[in-house]
Amino acid sequence: MQKSICLILTIFLTILILACLSAWIYSKDMFFLGVGVLLTIALILVGLELKKIKKDPFS
Repeated sequence: MQKSICLILTIFLTILILACLSAWIYSKDMFFLGVGVLLTIALILVGLELKKIKKDPFS
């Protein structure tokens, strides 16, 4: 009886630790994905501004 409770508790703690680790890695990946999206939008906006400046530099 005691061994089965200890085994179940060990398995539960292992799954809990792995779930926390996976969530932490996933949140880091989502952070980098968000930064990448913002950098892409900024690059597009800078490109459009440069295109506009080349077309009419004194506007």
